[in-house]
Amino acid sequence: MSRQALVFLVKSSSIMAETEQVPLASPVQEDDVCSVPMRGGRPCGRPTWGPMIDGVRFCLMHIPTGKGDRAFQQEIERILCAAGHGLADFTRFVFPSANYKHKLFDAECVFVGAKFHNRTEFIQATFAGGADFQGASFTQGADFAGAILSRGANFISARFHRVTSFSGATFAAAADFTWAKFLETALFHKSKFNDQISFHEAGFTKTADFSEAIFDRDTSFYGAIFEQDAKFNLARLADQADFTRAKFLGVAEFLETSFRRDDGRSPGPVFSLADFSRPEAVIFYKTYLGQALFHNCNVSNLSFISVEWRRRKRSRKRMVFEEEIDLGEVAASALRPNVGNPNKRDYELIDGLYQQLKKNYDEAKDYWTAGDFHFGEMEMKRLSSSRKSLVARYLHQHLRLAAWYKYASNYGESFGWPAMWLFVILLVFGASFPFAGLRSDVRKQLATTAVRPSFDSVLPTEVPDSADLDNPYAGERSTEKTASAHPAQNPRRGTKPLSNRIIPPAGRLPTQRAGTRATTTLPSQPDAQEQSSNVILTYAEPFLPDEEHKNPWTARRRLFENSLITALDVAAFQKDLVYLPVYPWGRLLVLAEMLLTSSLFALFLLAVRRQFRR
Repeated sequence: MSRQALVFLVKSSSIMAETEQVPLASPVQEDDVCSVPMRGGRPCGRPTWGPMIDGVRFCLMHIPTGKGDRAFQQEIERILCAAGHGLADFTRFVFPSANYKHKLFDAECVFVGAKFHNRTEFIQATFAGGADFQGASFTQGADFAGAILSRGANFISARFHRVTSFSGATFAAAADFTWAKFLETALFHKSKFNDQISFHEAGFTKTADFSEAIFDRDTSFYGAIFEQDAKFNLARLADQADFTRAKFLGVAEFLETSFRRDDGRSPGPVFSLADFSRPEAVIFYKTYLGQALFHNCNVSNLSFISVEWRRRKRSRKRMVFEEEIDLGEVAASALRPNVGNPNKRDYELIDGLYQQLKKNYDEAKDYWTAGDFHFGEMEMKRLSSSRKSLVARYLHQHLRLAAWYKYASNYGESFGWPAMWLFVILLVFGASFPFAGLRSDVRKQLATTAVRPSFDSVLPTEVPDSADLDNPYAGERSTEKTASAHPAQNPRRGTKPLSNRIIPPAGRLPTQRAGTRATTTLPSQPDAQEQSSNVILTYAEPFLPDEEHKNPWTARRRLFENSLITALDVAAFQKDLVYLPVYPWGRLLVLAEMLLTSSLFALFLLAVRRQFRR
């Protein structure tokens, strides 16, 4: 607010306070002059005119009834001429008519407590020195359309009984309509407010039309009451617009309204504690609400159509301004944490607002926007912590279950995150199983291949001598004999014997040689085929019994591929595994993978359902 306008409003308020303490008139004095108090409380001093009313004599300017308009207007012109660019005092004048179209008022005009009994017209009038209508009463309507109020306008406690129009009016300095009462339609269509404007606790009984109005500075509708329609369509409120504790009892329209948009931390429209009695009749359409405040206000049933909300910097999800507003702002007082609360702001209050917005958009079947507000709700729950210690609060905020829910799937709002984590988990466990060891079942492996290699390259080719049948290590000695007989196939001298990695189950040993019987039975001895088909493979020993001559890195690569397939089988809850992780660490890895993959898959399905539900 400019200093000049502020001085004008303070001066006008002091005048009203002084005049309200003085009675309207005193009994007739001996000198027979009007005693109605003027500015500063001094008596009028004009000669009395007309009959006595209720024991009081009034002058021509103050008598309530029975006076001629011509003489009255002549006195008005005389006062204006005498004032020049100074002060024209019309305090408590009773105007029989007021037709001042296109009139220029050079003086500072004081109409404090004035009464306008007939229609008042200040159409395209210019108040170069300011206009003070504090406590004025307009009985038959007032028309200030196109008027220019250059140095402040004071309408504190003014009463407008009929249709009032300020359409197209220009308020070049501060204007104050605090406690003003508009008993009929109030038109501020295309009005321009170049400085601060206040409708603090103003009352609008009928329609209040601010369509296409321009508010360049702070605007206050704090505690204002809109009993019927309130229209701000295509209006521009460039700075803070305070609707705190305002009551909207009827229709409220904000269609293509331009609110503050500078991406700063100062608020634009403030609807905290606002009361919408008919929420289904409140519409925000194609407007920016990225700097709007709605905390402590029920927004569950308001209509938000094609509106823009503030966006998070990384995820670009929608958010409310309550998360980022500067807590030093007056409008953010309710967001400051209470004494003893270690949180940076009142996250529980913001959480409640997110719940209402989520409910609103869910009912409108706008699930993507509802999902963004669900994300905000969960963020407030995660950030809210009662821990006093900075370290404890940090750990509580970033390692609690809600935090892991965020890391895994953005609180169930992203199916890409759980899909990515599933891929990572499969890679990690596929790479980890060989460290614990994989038991290879060669028979199952061969059953799944198109060509089955002969066991002649794996099993002993000679039947043990009859003297060795009772020797439990005959099979191992036979294997060593075979290996020594073919040194070219066993170049890795430092490798452990394969028999050390074979799990020896009991069974039968089928062998076959040319010119001998097909089988030889070894009672109570291990089955060599089963011995060679159960091998523990690790990155250190990645070879199957017939592959020790191969490149170790090729074998490790093949082992990783098979381990990755095992990880897929485990994730799919397959029981018949060709490569089985070895107990105990392998079993623990299997359980861990099953838990993680099933959880991530459930989050994936939940996110898909939320994104594409109908």
